Amino acid sequence: ISATKKSNWPVYRVGLLWKQDEEDIYQCGGLLIDYQYVLTSADCVTSSRGPPKFVASSPTSDRVPVADVLAHPRFVQGKPYFDIALVKLQKYANPKESQPVCPWSDQLHGDRGTLQFGASILESTGLGRFKITTRLYVHSTLSGDRCIVGEAVAENDLICISRKVDLIPGVCQVDYGGPALVEIVKNEYKVRGVLSRATQGCGSNVIYTSIAPHKQWLESIIFKKLHERLIFSD
Repeated sequence: ISATKKSNWPVYRVGLLWKQDEEDIYQCGGLLIDYQYVLTSADCVTSSRGPPKFVASSPTSDRVPVADVLAHPRFVQGKPYFDIALVKLQKYANPKESQPVCPWSDQLHGDRGTLQFGASILESTGLGRFKITTRLYVHSTLSGDRCIVGEAVAENDLICISRKVDLIPGVCQVDYGGPALVEIVKNEYKVRGVLSRATQGCGSNVIYTSIAPHKQWLESIIFKKLHERLIFSD
C-alpha cells in the first residue's frame, strides 16, 4: 500500500448524516451506485443512532434527505458478514453533476487494476479528540497477498488483502462504509466492496465486504424503481 494525497475524490463518494446541520461527512461513507441509491455498510445504518437522515458530498454541500434505508436482511449487528446496505434518496442525483459507479465483475475484470479506498489522517486536539487534517487515497494491488479473515463458513463474504505501509504521522482512520474501488484504466472505476470495520487502519490488512455475492439482492431493490417518476435534485 502507498498513500497519495488527493484534493478530490475521483468518484461520487458521500457521507451519511444523522442531523441536517452536521458537518462531519466522514462518520460513515457511501457511494452512489444508482441515481437514487447509495451503497454503504449495514453497520453504519443500524447503529444505536438509528438510520441516517441525510447524505452529503461535502461539509458545505446540500443535504439530500433519505427516503428509506435497507440493510441486508441477514446482517446481524456485531457480526462482520452481510455488512452491506442501500440508502434510498428522496430525489434522483443530478446526472450533470454525478455519475454512479458500476459494480466490479470477476468475469469481465479479473484481478487487474488497483484497489483504492479512502482514509483520513487525524491530529489530536487534546482530551481524546481529533480533527481531520488530510484526506488520502490508499492504494493496493489486487494481486497482493490474500489474508484469512472471519470463519470458514459459507456466509463469509469478506475479502482480505495483506499489505504493509510505512508509518503515517498521526492517526489514520479508514472510511468505514465507503467504497473499495478498483481503477480498471485511468479514471475508470468499479466498486468491488464496502470497507469493513475489521480494517484496523491504513497500515493494516484491507478488509471489505464483497458485493459480488449480493448482486441479486442489490438488483432486486434498485430495479424495482424503474416504473417510478424521475424527480432529479438540483
